[in-house]
Amino acid sequence: MKHNHFRGYLSCWAVFFVLYNIIVFFSEPLLGYHFNYDTRFWICFIATWIAFIGQILCAFVALKAKDKTELFYNISLIRISYIGLIIAIVFGLICMLVPDCPAWMAILGSAIVLGMNMLSVFKTNVAKEDVLKVDKEMNKKTEFIKNLLIETEILKNRTQGTEIEDKIKKLVEVIRYSDPISSELLEEIENQITVKMSELLQALENGSDKSNEICNEFIQLVDERNKRCKLVK
Repeated sequence: MKHNHFRGYLSCWAVFFVLYNIIVFFSEPLLGYHFNYDTRFWICFIATWIAFIGQILCAFVALKAKDKTELFYNISLIRISYIGLIIAIVFGLICMLVPDCPAWMAILGSAIVLGMNMLSVFKTNVAKEDVLKVDKEMNKKTEFIKNLLIETEILKNRTQGTEIEDKIKKLVEVIRYSDPISSELLEEIENQITVKMSELLQALENGSDKSNEICNEFIQLVDERNKRCKLVK
């Protein structure tokens, strides 16, 4: 799938690249305008080529994302590099078209355009990495409640039509509306909840009469965790 994304993008990039070269080298028969292939032309042409290569490299890095979340954040990298490419093309064509444009202006302008483009890409990539880091930390902090909710939802489906069905439903509701963020201060109570979950599963499998009692204790532990969450904040 990653390769398919990049191949599709590479095809569009190649068409754009070929079109640019056709414009600058075959403008006279197509548009009736002849470029002067002097120093300023080749400076702008090489600078634009660098922008093209930089853009496709950014796309390659962005589209080899490990998952959809990373791919979503990487779109900004493609967008910024693409904007930089457009600016490089426009500036280069202006320098090529303006009569008697000095070579030093082409050098200075191209250096500024490429430098700003590289800086923007770097800043965007750093921001993206920071967001991904925060996102991963948040997923890790909410993992406990998410997994607990999934397990109790499965239990709810398994206990439909039984005496403990209402208790399990209450347990699911308590967990669903619990604070999803875990912390080191909640580690002890969450370990107790994990143990209680195992006890409940074991009791249900064995058809034990203690299932109701264990479920009540489970709910109390979740309530206790929620109270500690408020104190932590």
